[in-house]
Order: sequence, then C-alpha cells, then structure tokens
Amino acid sequence: MGVLVDTRSGRRGDRICLSEPVQVCGSDPRGHQFVTQGKIQVISRHGATIFVSHRLALQQLVSIRRLSKNKEAEFRILGQIGAQDLGFTYGAALVDQDIPFWDIVFPPLTEAEKAVGRVLLDCMRCQARELVYLNEVELEVFAANQSIERFCKDCARSSLWTSDARQPISSEDLEGRHSVAASTFVPEVETRTGKRQSARLKLRMQVCVRQSGAIEEVQTTENVSRGGLCFKSSRKYGPGSQVEVAVPYNENSANIFVPARIVYGTPLVEGTLYKYGASYVKSQS
Repeated sequence: MGVLVDTRSGRRGDRICLSEPVQVCGSDPRGHQFVTQGKIQVISRHGATIFVSHRLALQQLVSIRRLSKNKEAEFRILGQIGAQDLGFTYGAALVDQDIPFWDIVFPPLTEAEKAVGRVLLDCMRCQARELVYLNEVELEVFAANQSIERFCKDCARSSLWTSDARQPISSEDLEGRHSVAASTFVPEVETRTGKRQSARLKLRMQVCVRQSGAIEEVQTTENVSRGGLCFKSSRKYGPGSQVEVAVPYNENSANIFVPARIVYGTPLVEGTLYKYGASYVKSQS
C-alpha cells in the first residue's frame, strides 16, 4: 500500500485502516462500462486503496460511491498495489481533495509533528468523527480510559470521545470508562539532552508494526515520544529498515499507520528477542 505513503520522501498524510463497502463505476481498458461492488481498505485525506474485481488502468478516472452514506466522488487510479484471485488492489487519489468525502475531520499536517499517538475518535453525543493527534498527557488519559474529554464543534460543548462510539455502549460500560483513578496510572517521563529533543514517555501500550513483504506484528511499546517509539520484538529489523506503525493500536477499531524508520536494534536475548528504536518519518509540507 505504498502508493499513498512514500517513506523515502516523507508522508503526505496519515493512513486510516478502515474497511468499507463501495460501488465503483467506470470503464475497463477495452472501453466497456461497468458498475461493480468493491471495498475501501485504507483511506487518507488525499485518497484511498480500493479492492475491485475489474482491472483498471493507470490514471483512469472512476466514480466511487460510499454505500453507507450514499456519497459519490471521482478518483484517479495511481497504480496497482496487489492482486488476488478475486480482484485487484489499487491506489486512488481524490480528484477534488477539498470535498468532505470521508466524513472525517483531518487536522492540519503541521499538528502531526506534536503528536505522540494518533487515533480515530467519535463523539459519543453526535457521532462526529475526527482523526485526533494526541499529545503526551492526552495519550496517558486515553490509554487509561480508552476515551477522552474534548470539545466537539458540532455539539458546541465538551463531550466524551472514544474509538468505538458507533457501537452500542451500555450505561454501565460508560460509567466504567471513568472509574480508572488517575493515581493508578502514573507513567514516568524521561528526557535526554543532546540529540533527543522530545520527552520519552514510559508507556506500555499496543503497537502494530508493518513491513513490506512480512506479516504485521502486534507488540508492546517500552516508551513513546513525539519523534518515535521503542518496542521489543523477536523479528530482526536492520538499521534503517522502513516500517509503518500504529500507536495506540486496537484490532477492533480503525487504526492510524504512519511511516517510521528503525534507528537502532539491541539484542536482549540473542537470536530470540530484540529492543528497537524507531523514528517517525517527517511529513512533507
């Protein structure tokens, strides 16, 4: 899925893994018109990866309709990413990138540089959906409660935001989200002088690590910062290896993957366990 994110030159935006059925209309390489069902696999503010049964051509224009919202927009095919027995996966760019096709509020890319965690959150009052960049304090709160209080523009008031607000939530569950006392969750903050410019938050939470050609793995962070993260793995990553990471990661929710680069690896148990440091690849302006 590297069409939407180029880790060699910097990312244009964060990618959200969000599966959704769509209808794709266009013409095949022979000029025959078709209407077929497809599936969105990953979205960004600039486009998406789509899976369809028809073979499409480079730079071809197709119309994609979100069946759940009955919204339609034109996309340009950037290239083929993969193929399976039932169809093909393509990278596609929104022709008009100013329209709110995804019903998701994307914050300015400049705010990403201040982020320690990234998560797709829903307002529990009005179901508004936003890609949210969490700073150190906000990530601590979210890790402890799996929800966070923040201002909702649609509600014009503060409300509780969570990553699963579109699923039925009982009053008992909602009450339980606030039952975690702050004193039970006190991460340590460690700073270093010199090259490191941001504080490292010693926070253990799930992270998903992806590398091209390998099966993704879910591990636990040792610490996180605005510049990257540290995690343990039994897999061997060479210095400079390009990966994608999602932190915090929840297998039952949409997850935000951003490109990162392995900057060091230290063997903890020779041949079986390693400790890695990864730095985020800075976005292009």
